[in-house]
Amino acid sequence: MSDTNDGHEDQYGYPVAAQAGYVNVKLKYMLDGSELYFKIKRDVKLSRVMSAYCKRKDLDFRYIKFLFDEKQINLNQTPDKLEMEEGDIIDVVQNQNGGGYGITAKCEEDAKKNNIKNGGEDI
Repeated sequence: MSDTNDGHEDQYGYPVAAQAGYVNVKLKYMLDGSELYFKIKRDVKLSRVMSAYCKRKDLDFRYIKFLFDEKQINLNQTPDKLEMEEGDIIDVVQNQNGGGYGITAKCEEDAKKNNIKNGGEDI
């Protein structure tokens, strides 16, 4: 085996030589754990990959976030701007709209009214 692959393997475990100007990344949908692999030009806006991912998974782009190193990816960013390396993972999550405080307070209030217990203790 040659040393030109830098230890990277494709989705099937075969060694892959990194091509100049491209990076292979994995997009992982955190809701169900599914994964898709993309080969991206280093200077192309990631919005193209994000759009292609949503179309392939039949997701509404407005309700999805793409995260790299736990930070949201902007539409105009490129793999070079984010300093992506071969085999990096982009996490795909659904947006969470609204806050939880009002919902939590309402649930606790309803639980008290209905005398519901949490783990054997009164709420």
